[in-house]
Amino acid sequence: MRYARFTLLTALSITAVFASAQNPRMNQFLTAKPGLGDTAPGFTLKNLEGKEVALASFKGKVPVVIEFGSYT
Repeated sequence: MRYARFTLLTALSITAVFASAQNPRMNQFLTAKPGLGDTAPGFTLKNLEGKEVALASFKGKVPVVIEFGSYT
């Protein structure tokens, strides 16, 4: 039973990777390989107040990202 679950999970994972590689929007993320010292691509996110904040607004500053999550 364990082997069957592992095999099914592996097959689904491989299928998902190949399916996402066929999507042009996902392909840019799969092929992009930023190096050390490269400029981060620009993006905009909403803060807790709902205002949009762009990465470019932090130019010259050191942004700190705090990630919370449950890894259990």
